[in-house]
Amino acid sequence: MTLEIVAGKPGLWRETGWTKDTPGVYALVVGVSAYPYLEGGATPAPDTHGLGQLLSSASTAARLFDWLRGSFRRENLPVVWCYLLLSPTAEERARFDAEGLTHYAEPTYANLLTAIKAWTGNVPKEPPASTNSRTLFFFSG
Repeated sequence: MTLEIVAGKPGLWRETGWTKDTPGVYALVVGVSAYPYLEGGATPAPDTHGLGQLLSSASTAARLFDWLRGSFRRENLPVVWCYLLLSPTAEERARFDAEGLTHYAEPTYANLLTAIKAWTGNVPKEPPASTNSRTLFFFSG
């Protein structure tokens, strides 16, 4: 089983041949390292309360995604669907680009809302697919 990029849907990955009734793991993975309104961000707030950028939250989420995509193994429970939302630092982004990880969406409010609705809306609701599926939510940031 292989997760592939869904064209025209930034951040969405699906199993080849996925349909709405495909049982498996449905994941939403979010990692936020770069915060525009904190110290060091593009448009810091007037008072950041000393809060700055994070160093590895986007990398942590990306590594979890890599594990789900390449190494996660549980009999009869493949990862079939995943939304990946990342806000990397410049250093993290350069590393992701070098590794070929470019299909993700920024975790804006609108993108989070879209991803959450898609995630909850696509998990199978009827047996046997519903009883043979699991959801995974990961957030670092």
